[in-house]
Amino acid sequence: MNKRRSIYLGEPLMRLAEEIVESKSGGFSRKLCEIVERYQLIIDLEVLPDFTSDEIDILRGIIIGEYINIKKG
Repeated sequence: MNKRRSIYLGEPLMRLAEEIVESKSGGFSRKLCEIVERYQLIIDLEVLPDFTSDEIDILRGIIIGEYINIKKG
């Protein structure tokens, strides 16, 4: 599954690439894969609570940056 892909290197990925070059600890792709695997393990271990429909609506609003008014009825 070795596919070459072009990706945009945002600031965090640029810092990672620079750290790898400075430390001479291996390739960028290998390090990025390790990070993704560890992150996926953390996500897989997380159990989400059962949200009510109101709570789901609030979470949707938070994600899109909506102002949440606690007095909203």
